[in-house]
Parts: sequence; structure tokens; C-alpha cells
Amino acid sequence: CDGLLPETILAPNARDVCLSVVANWEKSMNGIFEGTVTLVTGGGSGIGAALCRRLAKQGQALIVHTGSNRANAERVATQVRESGAEAVALVCGFERSADAAELIQKAVDRFGKLDQLVHLAGYADRRKLGELDEAGLMASMNANALSFFHMATAALPYLQRSACARVVTAGSFLSDVYRLDEIGRAHV
Repeated sequence: CDGLLPETILAPNARDVCLSVVANWEKSMNGIFEGTVTLVTGGGSGIGAALCRRLAKQGQALIVHTGSNRANAERVATQVRESGAEAVALVCGFERSADAAELIQKAVDRFGKLDQLVHLAGYADRRKLGELDEAGLMASMNANALSFFHMATAALPYLQRSACARVVTAGSFLSDVYRLDEIGRAHV
């Protein structure tokens, strides 16, 4: 797995897509991720938590990120450690490039390197279509697109040093923005 191989995925069914990417990693890279370090934004809940638990089985050290819910991130990090992998929970925003750089630096300070960035954290103004205004839509788009940009940009110098670098992003932003009612709304 030479160099930086970005895998960018935007899909309404983000959980299945993200876990599918990991399953493909497992099949094609059997054992190659052992000893690597992965930062999972949004790792304290939902898709991110499930992904952290699955990646722990690969022997990866994990940074379980959350923007605000330290208790959830600590719980997931504990589960990862109980499965035999190293893990640390970090609470940090990344709305500004300086925030993303701080988060990446904390991860590198803890583990000495960074091999993968899995960006799952995001924000969606959850008002229904028809109630959502342009400002709410733009806030959601900026939170998702800019946060990924800030994280990937801050991580890039470290990822370029890794023989197994990966950048993965997934989100369900559009499925939240364009919902018409509460029916079928996924809570992960």
C-alpha cells in the first residue's frame, strides 16, 4: 500500500459504505495495518464507534475523536483497549484549521505517527426541507466540507511519511438535509 491513496465516499447509507471500505481493507491488506495509527473523527458514537471497535481487531492504535462527548469517546477507547489495541480519546473541534492542526498534533504526540485518517464527524442542520434556510444549509455544508479539508490538510505531512496512508471520509449529510419528515430518519 504505497503512498497516499485517498478513498472519498459520500453516500446516504454511510454506515454500510464505511464498513464496506473497512471490510475491503481487511481482505486486501491482511495484517498490513498491524501497528498502524488511525484517527477516527466522530469515533465516540454511531458509525465512528463501530468502526473503532472493528479496526481494533486489526491491531491498530486508535485515536477516538469526539467534538464534545468525552464520556462516549472514553467508553469506546476503553472497549478498544479491552480488545487488546491501544487507544486514546481526544476531544477537540476542527472548525478552524488551527483546531484541526491541534488535534492531529495531539494524535502524533501520543503515538509518534499517523497512518490513517477516517473522517466521519460532521454536522447537519436537522430542520426539514421547507424549514431549512440557506444559512442553515451553508452552515452544514461548511461544517462537513471544511472540517474534512482542515483535517486532511493538517494530517497530510504525517500521512505522506506512511507506507499505508489512507484518507477516508463518509457522511450522511444529504440524507439529513433533504428528509421530508421524521419517518426513516436514522439515529446511529
